[in-house]
Amino acid sequence: MSATYAPPALVDPVVLAPHRTDDDPLVVAHAPTDTANCHTDIFLRAIHATCTVALMIQGRSHHDCIKLKARAHAGFDHLRGSFSVNTLENCALGLAPLVRLTTQHADRLEMEGYSTSSELSALFRIRDADGTDLVRELRRLDDNPLETRSRQTLARAWYVRNWRPEVVGPRLRALYEKL
Repeated sequence: MSATYAPPALVDPVVLAPHRTDDDPLVVAHAPTDTANCHTDIFLRAIHATCTVALMIQGRSHHDCIKLKARAHAGFDHLRGSFSVNTLENCALGLAPLVRLTTQHADRLEMEGYSTSSELSALFRIRDADGTDLVRELRRLDDNPLETRSRQTLARAWYVRNWRPEVVGPRLRALYEKL
């Protein structure tokens, strides 16, 4: 679609997720609103295949969801090809993002000035929709706590640079004034 991209203005969380220590198991939060549409079955199979820890969050208030997500090190969104508010929340909390991002969507974000290609390629490494890359990424993070911490830091910095209300607000205002 050639629709104008209007990102959400999110509230910056008060609490950030802890960085994963060398002795921590990899904990991955998943808060699907629709399990079929958010590839929860593929996520759970990937968790099982990698022996990582799933933090499933369902049927909770948004406030509780954010508090629970802040206990994780990574956050899975879905494999549809572009991130949603869940990914932005995960990055705001400092969780390593696990979501499929197509080249087309990445190119559009770069073209519209929301991110650079180097940021996007460092953060979003899942390209397939069948879960193969998800398993690979879970193994990479699980095997390397330093990599997990690095991605957590990068995710938070990406959010701060591109998605805080102070950044998104002027973009949205300019968008609506243009319309």
